[in-house]
Formats: sequence, structure tokens, C-alpha cells
Amino acid sequence: MPTLNVAGWWDQEDFYGPIKIYELLEKHDTKHENFLVVGPWNHGGWSRGTEPHARPRRFRPAIPRPITAAT
Repeated sequence: MPTLNVAGWWDQEDFYGPIKIYELLEKHDTKHENFLVVGPWNHGGWSRGTEPHARPRRFRPAIPRPITAAT
């Protein structure tokens, strides 16, 4: 089953939880369906697209494909 683990650099609740879950699932992921996204947001900030701090920012020259794009 595809799994997306999301962590935020400024997560005041639990930064290491999603990383640990990813690490544990990765050991058994023979289909390569385990993914980890870590970005510049706080706890749950990635899901609140209407807040001012959630506006698009460029942290590198180009992103090959948005995370929401179908694989």
C-alpha cells in the first residue's frame, strides 16, 4: 500500500515520528511505495494551504514534478 510520510522542519509536536515510521516501513518496502516528504512547515502546516506561511517558495532552482502529480 502506498504510504506518504510528511514531516516539517519546524514541527513543534513531533519531527522524528514520520522519519522513524518511514525508516521502519522502508525495510519491508519491496514495491517501492514508501515515501517521505520533509519541508519548511510546522505541525500540520503542509495541509493548511490558506494560511499566509503556506504560500509557494522556491528553495531550489526547479522541481521536476509536483508532489500531487500522478506517478
